[in-house]
Formats: sequence, structure tokens, C-alpha cells
Amino acid sequence: FNRGIAASQEYVRRFGDRSPPDNPPDLIADPIYGWLSRGLYEALTDFVNSCEPGRDALRVAAYEFAFAPFLGVLKAASERGVDLRINYDGREDDKGVPGRHNREAVAAAGLSDRCHERTRPKSAISHNKFIVKLRDGQPVAVWTGGTNFSRGGIFGHSNVAHVVEDPAIAAIYLAYWTALDADPDDAT
Repeated sequence: FNRGIAASQEYVRRFGDRSPPDNPPDLIADPIYGWLSRGLYEALTDFVNSCEPGRDALRVAAYEFAFAPFLGVLKAASERGVDLRINYDGREDDKGVPGRHNREAVAAAGLSDRCHERTRPKSAISHNKFIVKLRDGQPVAVWTGGTNFSRGGIFGHSNVAHVVEDPAIAAIYLAYWTALDADPDDAT
């Protein structure tokens, strides 16, 4: 679960004291990103790509939602006929995080029409990181865990993710997603 310090030492042994490249042509084929992913990005994209067009839907709730390659995977799924709806945190600190970064990434990916920005309550962050998969309108699985949909969340942290293939659990996440999508205030 937590590779932390040991992983950073191994990274330097394998790749030297340098940052990963900014835009490799193929993330997973790149030896650094392939190693940093430890299967996480592959599993995330496999979850999305497992959807059947015209039959499956995805409901995404996100805090950090600015990793262009993953947004591209979602856009491609939508263009194949997967029903896609996303709500993401639109609130921001004094540096525009995460709201401005999310908004810019969503616009650049051409996903604005599939997204709803969460703006309430003002005093809290929307620290959600899950995707509900529906088949024939019924929730069947959920991707969840500690992984933000960001470069750092996927490749830079010692995050974990779970795929739970249980309709009852997926239904609970879908109900939560639906409540979040209404952008509730503090009282609600």
C-alpha cells in the first residue's frame, strides 16, 4: 500500500536524481511512468475501457481532475457511446487549486458538456475520487480509493485504488454521486 520512502530510494537507483519527463508519447511504455504506475494507471484506464457503448454509463466524482491523458480516456469512452457524467470540485484556494486547474483541463479535453462543477459548500473541499459503472441503467461496480485523477495522484503518491464489483455498494456510491451532483449547501 505505502511505498513512500523505499520507493523514492528505488526511483533514484533506477532512474537517477531527475524528474519524470513532462509529456512522454506513451505513458506506460515510458520506463519511468511504467514503474511509477505500478499497475494503477493501467487498471484505471481498463476500468473505463471495459465499458460497452450504448449499454454502460460512468458517473465520476473528482477532487483533482486535471490529468489530460486520463481525461482523454474518458472523452474517448464518451465518443464511443458510453454515457458519461462528471462532477468535479470547482472551489479554489488562492492559487486556483483545484477549481481553475480542473476547469482548464476539462475545457481543453472537450468535456465541459459532460461536467458539472461543484461550488458548495464554500468552506470544504470535495475530496471525492470515485467512478460508478452502470450497466443497463443499474449500478454494478465502483472504482474508489485514495487516488486523485491527477499526474501526482496516479504517478507521484503512494495511493491505492479498489474496484468493488458489488451492485449494492455501487448503488450507495451512485446515490452519493447524485447528491453531490446537485451541489448541496452546508445544511443539505
